[in-house]
Amino acid sequence: MVQALSSVSALQSAAAPSIERVQDPASDFSSWLGQALQPAREAQAAAQAESIGLLTGQATSVHQVVLAAEKADLALQMTVQIRNKALDAYNEIMRMQL
Repeated sequence: MVQALSSVSALQSAAAPSIERVQDPASDFSSWLGQALQPAREAQAAAQAESIGLLTGQATSVHQVVLAAEKADLALQMTVQIRNKALDAYNEIMRMQL
């Protein structure tokens, strides 16, 4: 009987997910948000570098410059749409009655 109880408690401890305590959820979210925005920042920096290269005569292809600018524009539009969806979700939660 004791052996059966010890095996049950061993199964429960093995089945229970390990929960890690987050020290500061705000900093965790801000680091996640910074990582999510990194591709948009990189696209903007690439577009700026291509534009400067075109202005200084280093870039030979106008097509590459326009392509980099469009990629940066799409990344910005996506970021704005994600922000809008997050704000819509927040406003919807705030409208909920308890």
